[in-house]
Amino acid sequence: MPKIIRRALVEKFSDSPEWGIFREDFLAATGLRLEVVDEFGRHAPDLDGAGDGFCCDLQTDNRGAALCARFRQDLLARASKAVACGTCPAGLCEVAIPLRVGAVTGGYLVFGGFRNLPSGKMEWDRAMRFFKQQGIRGNTRVWRAGWNSTAGLTEKKRRAYIHFVELAVRLFAERMTLHLAPAEIQLPDPVKKACRFLRRECLLRDVTLGDVARHVGMSEGHFSRTFHHSTGLTFGEYVARHRVDRARELLKDPRARITDAAFASGFQSLSQFHRIFRKIVGASPREFRKHLGAA
Repeated sequence: MPKIIRRALVEKFSDSPEWGIFREDFLAATGLRLEVVDEFGRHAPDLDGAGDGFCCDLQTDNRGAALCARFRQDLLARASKAVACGTCPAGLCEVAIPLRVGAVTGGYLVFGGFRNLPSGKMEWDRAMRFFKQQGIRGNTRVWRAGWNSTAGLTEKKRRAYIHFVELAVRLFAERMTLHLAPAEIQLPDPVKKACRFLRRECLLRDVTLGDVARHVGMSEGHFSRTFHHSTGLTFGEYVARHRVDRARELLKDPRARITDAAFASGFQSLSQFHRIFRKIVGASPREFRKHLGAA
């Protein structure tokens, strides 16, 4: 089941208007191309065939294409748990940021094709020696022009861009989570029944794992494992995200008080509400509302 969730997540993410806008804004602000890829490094359909001029020319050679594929797969493997940065043999850098829902990593946001500053002739000469050793052939004049035209980033800028994308990923994933499992994924009947029960009851009272397990006629341990395996979320993560989703809707009304939104969403205290809201949304309720007013 997690494989179905991963595929649905990448497809939904790629098709969302918000992603298209963010990708364009990121390119305009940084000069770097941002792409979403699945667990195998495959691009979203609208990005097939696109890419950096230097990298595209390098991949016209079979050995060069294989080299690029190995580099990308190694990068994604390291990014399955956390952000990963890598430098290819050509001296160009790439960053992969996991698109995660609960315990499941559905895909990755990748940006790259930049050089770490400072870099210059020494790095270029090293890359050319490596290509020669590997038997990779190409038009070195075209390669040099493409390499020279790539953006150069300081470590401070790279960290800032990573933080920027991580925040966006967290917000996008949070918005999609609740809509993926019940509506678009074929869940086992007990899990469907549990989701319906939770969406109704967790806004009204403090529902426990035992409450839901008894409702669907399963032991707590069996239900917990089945629910996590089917949805990609733990019981607690699902409840927290549904409550925060409800709170976000309530906070869109400028007349609603933050305190009222917290308790109307099933939270037991303001401190719990603020802590979980910030963890999932990436901003405090007040900051979230301020952002809505500026939009």
